[in-house]
Amino acid sequence: MVRWLYSVVNVRYVLEHLSRITRVLRIPGGHALLVGVGGSGRQSLTKLAAALSTLSVFQPEISKNYGLNEWREDLKVYPFDCVPPSVRIS
Repeated sequence: MVRWLYSVVNVRYVLEHLSRITRVLRIPGGHALLVGVGGSGRQSLTKLAAALSTLSVFQPEISKNYGLNEWREDLKVYPFDCVPPSVRIS
């Protein structure tokens, strides 16, 4: 195959995956588990899709000592980060 054809094929797949992720994120309560080898662009495409949908991305900092208690603490803070400042939470 010609080298430029690889680029065209890759752009096509990137746009297909980007549209799928964006569609899932726009569904109320939509979520997805992205599986693939390292360096395949899952994180970059997800951040781009979130930006296109004007959403924020929550990515916990996982470490060796990260456990259930840390997960619960992250979940306590996360919902408040998702609400726009103009909305009052009581």
